[in-house]
Amino acid sequence: QEDWHALRVKLAVLAASYESSKDADEVDRRSTEVCERVERPKVAELIEASRAEVAVAALCRRWGFPPEVERWLEMADEALEHLGFLPSEDGEDDPPEDKPEPRPAGRRKPKPPDTG
Repeated sequence: QEDWHALRVKLAVLAASYESSKDADEVDRRSTEVCERVERPKVAELIEASRAEVAVAALCRRWGFPPEVERWLEMADEALEHLGFLPSEDGEDDPPEDKPEPRPAGRRKPKPPDTG
């Protein structure tokens, strides 16, 4: 759950950096910077110790991104849902269960041992 929390915050800050960039080169540069910055010990501690809303707001202020915290977290949740980390709200995209079909209970003779 801690990893999920950190990933959610990182994706939200990435969304903020992406939305505040003007061109593709700037998007690449800012995305790389954000990925490096969130791995720094002090930033990782902030993320771990704070609620997602608080961490995203603090990092957006610190790095000059628009502080639209709810929007960024919503985008992060959509990404997590798309990646399969969260169930979809409507249930339509839920993957089928990977359980094998139950077999009817029947009597079978055991195979004789292979004596080679």
